[in-house]
Parts: sequence; structure tokens; C-alpha cells
Amino acid sequence: MSINNGAKKFMKELIIKDNIEEYLSVSKYINGKDNSILSKADEFKLKYADEVSLIKVIYEFVRDEIKHSWDVQDKRVTKSATEVLEQGVGICWAKANLLAALLRACGIPAGICYQRLTLGDVPETGFCIHALNAVYIKSLNRWIRLDARGNKTGVDAQFDLEQERLAFPVRKDLGEVDYGIVYANPSDKLMQVLEENTDVLYMYLNCLPDNIFEYKKASIEDIDELVRTRIIVLRAANKLSDDEDMSVVEKESYAYYRRALETGEHIAYLVYDNRKFIGVGGVSFYQVMPTYHNSTGKKAYIMNMYTAPEYRRQGIGSTLLRLARENAPTMLYFGAQPGLEHFYEKNGCQKGLQSYVIEGGNSLKR
Repeated sequence: MSINNGAKKFMKELIIKDNIEEYLSVSKYINGKDNSILSKADEFKLKYADEVSLIKVIYEFVRDEIKHSWDVQDKRVTKSATEVLEQGVGICWAKANLLAALLRACGIPAGICYQRLTLGDVPETGFCIHALNAVYIKSLNRWIRLDARGNKTGVDAQFDLEQERLAFPVRKDLGEVDYGIVYANPSDKLMQVLEENTDVLYMYLNCLPDNIFEYKKASIEDIDELVRTRIIVLRAANKLSDDEDMSVVEKESYAYYRRALETGEHIAYLVYDNRKFIGVGGVSFYQVMPTYHNSTGKKAYIMNMYTAPEYRRQGIGSTLLRLARENAPTMLYFGAQPGLEHFYEKNGCQKGLQSYVIEGGNSLKR
């Protein structure tokens, strides 16, 4: 479900993934039923009766009173809301857990959002994942995002109902991504990083993932998933109903993947969000006669590019295209569906010669 947030010019359009009850739930990391969380929430509720003021004061408490681990050079790794509250420190992933837990303890729906940002001023410094929150304001019937990372020189996040005032601007031209998805629970991938580390400063320098989604290079063990997703792609690309018989294509796709994955004629990447399939992309390799511009005759063709509708415009297609380019021995070729030319051109693809299709003799109907 996409939420326009009252058509506010400076508000991000958000994708609400779950039922509203999920944004009030308790989990391992957003443990809003813990006594320390409930006690702190009660403190705020006794002082602030109206919803907006309550949200604002809880947000400012997490932003200002809970220190960001890197800013104060504190090595302790905190994960759950309780740990963050009791120790008074955490990175943005952990502080987002605390803010969500405190708001939920007050009966206010809250979720987690993410951004992909450069570690420094340029892409060459690498990327990291930044966490922030989204909160539902019942009296206004809309969601807003709040960034409780913690302010410092150059960072000035504020509570604002008219426009987003987050910690960092997202520079799309540098490969940064502002994911519009509101999650009920924090990313398994990010929480695993916290679980596996004992020194957050070392983790900050050496262990930060650069993407919220999981891009898995497929192997022969993934053949069933590849065939299943291939049928999804074909139905979507050709606008086929679920009743259309795809059994022959399914059988031939299975045979193709079994052969091509073993010989290296095809590589594929499967994309997951917390173990849910959300996208796929592949490259098929083949040989033609050598030419002046391609003396080896080796070519690669991009195939099976697909992103689930609710995950589009989140940088997934661009990442799949980059992975395909990195794995191609020479020029990549592909046929762009009408209307998608802009996507490929903005990712550095150049339009080549127009191609034509002629049906083979066996396919002609007499």
C-alpha cells in the first residue's frame, strides 16, 4: 500500500508493508512490553496528553539523550530497545528500535525505514545503511518520518509536520537510495551484523553492509527458485493470466538452467528482502563470429530482469544491472521493454542498432 501523506510537497511517499496492528507489535528488538520501556513510556504519557506533543517529546528524547555510538566513540554494541535505553547509546539501527518501542508502548504505530548513503562525500568511500523511523499520526491520518540518529555539526534532524527534516540528504546521482518502505520489524540482515560483533567502532569501519536487500548469486541448488521466478517474469512481461498454461516453458527453463549454470553460460542473481523474493536478473553468454569491435566474438545478453511491483524505484534494478555489467566479459545486449528506455539510459546504457525478428519455419502456421 502506497501512502501519499496528504500530498505534502516535501514528504516522501511511503510504502506501508503490513497491517497497522503490526506496527504496534512486540518483537525481539522492538521489545515494547519490557518493564523499562513501559516505565519510560508512562513518564511521557503522564506529562503529555495530546498525540503530536507525545510523539515529539519521545522523538527528541531518543535523538538527544541517547548518544550515537560513533559520535561518542563508545565500543558497546546495543541491539534491542531495552539495551539502548539502559545503556544510553547506540548506532542509528539500534536507536530506531528504541524509538519504535517507546511509541508502540504509548499505542502509537511506528516502523523502521532505511536509506543507502555514502560513508564519505563520494561513492569511492563506500556505502552504508542508515535507519530512521516512520510514525502514524492518527489525528492527522498520515505517516511522517523522523530521524533520531542524533544531531551534530552538519546534521540537523527535526520534528516537522510540514516537511521532512532528516539527518542526511539523499544524493541519487551518487548512488544513494531513499527506500520508501516502512517495515514493522528491523532488517534481519542488519540485526545479524549487530549480533556478530562485540566492538561497534570496529564494526562501523569494517562490517557495515552497503545494501538493505540481499543479492544472492544463484547456484544449481537454486534451480527451482530460478524456474519459479522465470515464470513470474514471463507472466508479467507478457501480461499473461495465471490460467495461461506455462508447463512447457517451465520444463524447458528447468533444462536450460541445469545446463547453463553448470557450463557457465548463464549467471543469475536473486534478490530478497528478509528472505522474501523481490527481484531477479540474469546474463546469458554466447559466441558469434568475431567482428572489428569484438575480436573474440564473445557476447552477453541481459535476461529475466524483474522487480516485484511494490519494490520498484528502490534501486534494485540499477543494482542488478551493475552486477550484470561486472560479470560480463564484453558488451552486454538486451531488449528493453517499451517505456523502460529511460531506466537503461540513466544507468549508462547506449542505444544500439535497431533489431528485427523473423519467425523460424517451425513456428509458421499454415
